[in-house]
Amino acid sequence: KDSLKFRTVINISDPSVIEKIHINYRLAYLKDTALGFSIDYQIMNSMQILVLSNNSFIVSHFLRDIPSLRDLVEKIRNTASREEAIDFLVELANLTKNIEVQVRNLFFETFCQLEILDTLNQVLEDFLNQPQNWLKVVVNTTEFLNQLIQNQ
Repeated sequence: KDSLKFRTVINISDPSVIEKIHINYRLAYLKDTALGFSIDYQIMNSMQILVLSNNSFIVSHFLRDIPSLRDLVEKIRNTASREEAIDFLVELANLTKNIEVQVRNLFFETFCQLEILDTLNQVLEDFLNQPQNWLKVVVNTTEFLNQLIQNQ
């Protein structure tokens, strides 16, 4: 495939957030494929610092944009948009793994306040009633819950 299309699950109104997402994607591509083992430790370390800084910026943006997070939770409740919304939720949670502890704690606390646990419980109950084609959704739901537990 020669090109990729950037899609969003929820509205990202700040162009600088989209720019940081694109930069992280390009850095990951360079690190994992294009440059591979040919880059030295200092360059690799600088790239990692930039990625972590961008991750913190992206997560902080969403923590300030509560309406977008509410929209994400609503999309998870809606079975038509559920799979992409849960994928996005897990990706967002993955960004918190190596950022400041206070921001990571606030991230999970915010989602708890938005009743994400009840929502994910409903996702898992729906799976029990309609198990076909839901394996990825259940795995991602479980991954988010695992990250939430590890953060507590």
